[in-house]
Amino acid sequence: MIKILKFSSKECTPCIAYASIFKSVSKDYKNIEFISYDADEHFEMFEKYKVRSVPVTILEVDNKEVKRKIGIMSIKDLKEFIDETNK
Repeated sequence: MIKILKFSSKECTPCIAYASIFKSVSKDYKNIEFISYDADEHFEMFEKYKVRSVPVTILEVDNKEVKRKIGIMSIKDLKEFIDETNK
């Protein structure tokens, strides 16, 4: 199972912009679980994944981190991030 985890904050301007990109891309991948974590609501997940800045996107396969990207991605970049692993 592939999961895409997005770590963000409601106070982070790039995170707010990235939220719509993340949501849009999630509609194109029905076989992948997309999960969003907010810093104020899911602090324990930020600690578990050692996230120190936002936004961060992590791709997991079978509950193991395969890769991560710090910063906002365009729709094209996020799809490439996923497709490199989801072949």
